[in-house]
Amino acid sequence: MSSAGVEYYEAIKIRLTHRMMIALRHAATGIVAVFTLAACAPTTDFPDIGDKAAAGEVRKQQIAVIQNFLDTEARVARVAYPVLFHNAALCGTDTTYSLGISGWTTEHMDEEYRDIAKEEFEIGSALTVVNAAPGSSAERADIRVGDKIASVDGEPLDDGEDAMEDLLEILDESNGKEVRLGIIRDGRARTVAVRPDRVCAFPVHWGLSDEVNAFADGDGIYVTTGFLRFVQDDDELAAVIGHELAHNTRGHIEAKRGNEFIGILLGALVSAAIGVDMTETGRAIGAYAFSQEFEAEADYVGVYHAARAGYDVRNAMKFWRRMAAENPHAIHLEGTTHPSTAKRFLAMEKAIEEVEEKQKKGLPLIPNEGQPASDVDGSEDNKL
Repeated sequence: MSSAGVEYYEAIKIRLTHRMMIALRHAATGIVAVFTLAACAPTTDFPDIGDKAAAGEVRKQQIAVIQNFLDTEARVARVAYPVLFHNAALCGTDTTYSLGISGWTTEHMDEEYRDIAKEEFEIGSALTVVNAAPGSSAERADIRVGDKIASVDGEPLDDGEDAMEDLLEILDESNGKEVRLGIIRDGRARTVAVRPDRVCAFPVHWGLSDEVNAFADGDGIYVTTGFLRFVQDDDELAAVIGHELAHNTRGHIEAKRGNEFIGILLGALVSAAIGVDMTETGRAIGAYAFSQEFEAEADYVGVYHAARAGYDVRNAMKFWRRMAAENPHAIHLEGTTHPSTAKRFLAMEKAIEEVEEKQKKGLPLIPNEGQPASDVDGSEDNKL
């Protein structure tokens, strides 16, 4: 090996040695850290749980999850259905026909829950009734929880994820005429004749969230599980569903979108004039235009919606006071996107007095709109 080669070899050896020393120091540091952590480890002789026992508890908790979902679905349907049914006369053309049931298949669930749903709740790929709202056409026709809907008017109902949507579409097209459902109950086939109810076409959905919130989007009504924990009884839940229904029946969502679009256009015009982008500012101004007025109207009409469904609207007022305590920034007289909670509470009390006076006189429960009550169709079966 040439002298140059020897020097190159020695340089490589030195660099490798240097790197090995660095690696050893890092390893030593890691070993010291491990022993240091070990010195801080628990010292009690706590129970050692094996995987087999833990797997059994996993199953129990997954069963509890499904049961909780079923209970929540039943609670929301129990309150929402009367509101949607008894207010169909106020929903104009935004109505549909319903049996008042919720139906599930395993395809709606995460894969890890499907076997448990089949084994513990007898829910499979066929559409299974998981609740029938009290007073609904399904209850009147003796459709029960656990029934599997196999056909409608002799036509097979497809299994799977779209089964409930397919059934709802068939009912909507029935125009309220009697349908014959082929159901499987306890392994036996039978046919049930049922006439769907006319209801507001704004289904009430619930979703997993700790946020205390309920809202409408023009097509439906949505409540969170955090909100469901916050309300204390059916009267309170009905009052809020009535409020959100009013946003839909009075066209607030569409109006807000229109105002937002106008704001964007005005912002664009200002931007062109001053050379500064004002479209987002215009959008925000448009979005919040008449926001307090929309909320005030939803409060007023919502009282009627809940009262028409037979709920105690005066009892529900304690909910709004608790909501004010949850959102103290809106208690002042100016309000925010919503009216002042103080003014809001008093306005709803006035609305309740108005409803109670009409109830005493036997008058139709129809919101005042500067027109005689006879001008509004209050003769529907869905009116209390």
